[in-house]
Amino acid sequence: MWSWLTRVFRRGRAAERAEADGRVDEAIRLYLDAGERDEAVRVLLRAADTARTLDARRALLVRAYGLVKDPALRDEARRAVALCTLAELEESPPRTDEERRRIRDRIREVRDEIRDARRDARQAEEALHYAEIEARAVRGAIGGRYGVW
Repeated sequence: MWSWLTRVFRRGRAAERAEADGRVDEAIRLYLDAGERDEAVRVLLRAADTARTLDARRALLVRAYGLVKDPALRDEARRAVALCTLAELEESPPRTDEERRRIRDRIREVRDEIRDARRDARQAEEALHYAEIEARAVRGAIGGRYGVW
């Protein structure tokens, strides 16, 4: 067991050294080998910030988005991909009607996703509210007879 722990911690330190030296791909591989997926995603997001071309930036961001499990990092990666897409559109605006139609369709889809997420949040808040009311009713009904609450 000690050898396994030693290998994991050694990989983590090696990944930090590789990251500090600018060897991004090696750092990502070492973080993943050490089981530190969030650190690998963080390295990818920082590397994307310093990428020289939009294509390189998008490749790093898509890779990060594919690896991420943490919801906060997922949101950060999603925002970064959206900003990269915006930068690509500013650099090269849509030229054909088909491209414009696809962009309008995607905007509509994103708006629908936002509306659905807000609806789901409202429903979750209502469900929580009703669960709290039911819990109070149960507590009042048993009136301390069972020592559960």
